[in-house]
Amino acid sequence: MKKSQATYAELLDAIVEHGSITTAARSIGVSPASAFSWMQQSAKGEPGFDVEWMNETVPLHAAVKQASRQVGFDILEGFRKRMRDGVTTVAQYQGKTVYRRDPACDRYSDSELIELGIDRYLRDGAGNFIPETVWTPPPVQGVLALLAAEFPRLYGNKNTVEISQKTSGVVRHQVSYSLSKPSAPMAVVEVLPPSPAIAPPEEIIGSADDDDLSDILGEMGDTAAERPSESQPAPVRAEPPATPPEPELQAAGLTPLQRDLMARLKAGPGGARTAPVQPTGSPAKDQPDDVPLAPPAGAMKVL
Repeated sequence: MKKSQATYAELLDAIVEHGSITTAARSIGVSPASAFSWMQQSAKGEPGFDVEWMNETVPLHAAVKQASRQVGFDILEGFRKRMRDGVTTVAQYQGKTVYRRDPACDRYSDSELIELGIDRYLRDGAGNFIPETVWTPPPVQGVLALLAAEFPRLYGNKNTVEISQKTSGVVRHQVSYSLSKPSAPMAVVEVLPPSPAIAPPEEIIGSADDDDLSDILGEMGDTAAERPSESQPAPVRAEPPATPPEPELQAAGLTPLQRDLMARLKAGPGGARTAPVQPTGSPAKDQPDDVPLAPPAGAMKVL
């Protein structure tokens, strides 16, 4: 087919009908290569490619763009209609169309309908069977997508992401990559300055005015220098008689054991360490042999 305004107009109508330039060119007997060549020549401004489209005379390539845009508008209108009214399709069962039945004939069997000469299915004015239809509601996701596109402020996506980060100063992240072979780690020796010598502790000599426990413990006995060594036997000292407890200790309400400990603490290491012991004698006649004797009142254990 030769190029002419009539051919161009047929091409544009076919594009709107089929929605594809290739299909539209083949439907009017023009090769797709020729159709695209015409549009390229029209875009270069060559003469002979003007066409009347929508009551206006425009170049062919501009008219093809308007026709393609019209296809998009038709698709959008069909989608809007589907999202509003839903979809009605012909009912089928096992790949066969289901036709509408006459409810008045459901009480008769097939043999009775043949005898009466009545058809079970409904027919239109031309005598054709009326197919059964099924209505499918529009999908909710599609409706929401259409509303979000038409009214973005009201139905659009309102999810917001807020990133709040508080830093003090400058945060610097540095990552270095090296393609060379890593070397062995080197030992780092840190030389520390010599520490000052520690002075020997000074000998603490107490003065005569220092507080001591001499008024409570009395004079200390023998000193470490006067004590005999382990190699020489210690001289046997005469055990002085036990000192009776002082009246102030008795008045304090201390037990005999506590009074004895206080007396030893006051006497010092060289003091007397005798204490009243239980007198020896035979056990009571009525006391068993395996039961130890009870100490008398006021007796104390010698350590």
